[in-house]
Amino acid sequence: MKNTVNPFNILQNLALGSTQLANAADITSRQLRYWETQGYIQSLPEKANNARQYSIGTALTVMAIKQGLNNGLKLAEAVASAQGIIDQSNYLGRLINATYQGYTADSQQVTLNFGPLADHADQQVTGVLAGDDTYFTLTKRSL
Repeated sequence: MKNTVNPFNILQNLALGSTQLANAADITSRQLRYWETQGYIQSLPEKANNARQYSIGTALTVMAIKQGLNNGLKLAEAVASAQGIIDQSNYLGRLINATYQGYTADSQQVTLNFGPLADHADQQVTGVLAGDDTYFTLTKRSL
């Protein structure tokens, strides 16, 4: 397998300060602190300057909670809904992280390689983006 940088690993060390996250999610810093005291989210371990920071995963959770609230859910319901969204994202990320092997692009389409089929090593799963069309196909794998 060739050495490919996986774009899904790039953001794992990104951290946002509490003001940055509150602004990005369109909530108040007070809401952010309240959600943390309730155990809905967790900040990263504090560093020397004692400034709260949040991982990209926590930022996504905050934004998903806010989306639930915007859609009329009560806070507890929004938290549960956010957890479902985060679970799905984690499963998808795990699948992509384990299988993504790179892409090719030309003026007509982008082709994403997701590796070989478990029971057919001579075939690979390929995702295709061509204009407005997106689909998966099986292609012959170069061994």
